[in-house]
Amino acid sequence: MIRIIIIIVVLILVLVLGRYGIARLRDHIELSQTTLDNKLEPLLQYINTGLLDGTGEVTTFEDQPRCMNLFSEQYANMLIQFLYAGGSLTIWLNYKYYHVELRTHKIYGGLREADNFTQQRMAMDFVLFAKEKIAEHQQKVNVKIGMNSGIGEGIMQGMPTISDDANSLINEAYQDLDREQKLALTSLVYAIAGAGGVSDKQALGKEGLSSLLGLFGISFSECKSNLEDLGIDGAAAKVKDSLDDGVFTMFFTNCVSVMQPPNDARVQTFLSVMYALGYSDEDIRAKMQFLEAFSQFFGLK
Repeated sequence: MIRIIIIIVVLILVLVLGRYGIARLRDHIELSQTTLDNKLEPLLQYINTGLLDGTGEVTTFEDQPRCMNLFSEQYANMLIQFLYAGGSLTIWLNYKYYHVELRTHKIYGGLREADNFTQQRMAMDFVLFAKEKIAEHQQKVNVKIGMNSGIGEGIMQGMPTISDDANSLINEAYQDLDREQKLALTSLVYAIAGAGGVSDKQALGKEGLSSLLGLFGISFSECKSNLEDLGIDGAAAKVKDSLDDGVFTMFFTNCVSVMQPPNDARVQTFLSVMYALGYSDEDIRAKMQFLEAFSQFFGLK
């Protein structure tokens, strides 16, 4: 009986170590074809902008290709470290405030084939996480040394706010579209929001529409008039050939948002918009699955 238990334990260890060895081998092969900073360039760019105001520089290590640091002399009390292993990325935040150190981290999986949008989402999540931890740390240190909480806020001045981060990401996603195309996209979102006899006031009250109007500097009357002039097919034709995956994902999210609560009219209008843009039922299902996975990643319902 004891021999059987020993054999089972050995087999489990072999399996575990074998999987670990295969993962390490895949890391080695992957990073022999590109460097870690090149592979994670979109993620680094957003973290650099969000936490170091774009002033950070990456340091890689020839003898440790799975590791790199991000540091800025202008924010010398902060060091961000990255460790890539088994397709997952651990990001460490090292931050000093009045010589009291904060060290915390987050782990992100699925980096082997992560596209730009996935990396941007992870970067935005880490920036928000880091700022929250920094604010908590400053507050604790201020209390400990008998300073009021307002002092800590001064250290954060000049760093982008959470709202700035979100708008920055959205703006970058849409930056290649001209104003006419942005107006067309907003009109399509309005078509869904206003379907089924919804009043203009109710449609405008939907965050997915009002946020786009504010972001693009478009008035509601202009948006409504544009839809009346062009219709769904005409508006879709303005942007059909300019939607890369990042733009479409942002736009798709707005469309799903204004469709709530769903009714037959909104669902039909939503499908009409997607078909007019050239997307199939399969494309729509795939994007819905992505959004579900996105929600689960952030623990949303």
